[in-house]
Amino acid sequence: MSEITDQEWARVWRESDAIGTVRWFGPSWHASVNAPRVRIPVPVDERCDVCRKEFVEGSRGLRIPCGSERRFFHYHRGCFSQLILGTHVHGPETS
Repeated sequence: MSEITDQEWARVWRESDAIGTVRWFGPSWHASVNAPRVRIPVPVDERCDVCRKEFVEGSRGLRIPCGSERRFFHYHRGCFSQLILGTHVHGPETS
């Protein structure tokens, strides 16, 4: 989990065009979230907040800032879908 400074957090909000702007990383999966201006490098020094596996180059996923906790949540694409839709829709192999 990333701990960020007050200065970094202020920069994140300045660069966001709305509170809670989702950033994505890895190869595009051709969804509306995959706008080029919100793409970031794969956070290889972070772990997924669902499966706890480290991200590797080529991982696909999302980074979502959480203002109340002053940190980012990082998710594999499949793990985020599993979080939203439930494990009965997407099995563990989607991580």
